[in-house]
Amino acid sequence: MDTSSSEAARLLRLLAVRASALALLAGITGETLLTLISALTGLGLLLVPVGSTADRRADQSAAT
Repeated sequence: MDTSSSEAARLLRLLAVRASALALLAGITGETLLTLISALTGLGLLLVPVGSTADRRADQSAAT
């Protein structure tokens, strides 16, 4: 894993934590739809594969 993919993973984890915190706050206030959207966004950001995007980017730059 190179530095660009580790930085991308760190950024995605940070955004996932913020989305999860927003889901928690929205859940406390009773905003059901916002809670659901924020929770799914946070989960999606945690599960996104970062290494495959870095590999794909390397393959595209090698082809050009």
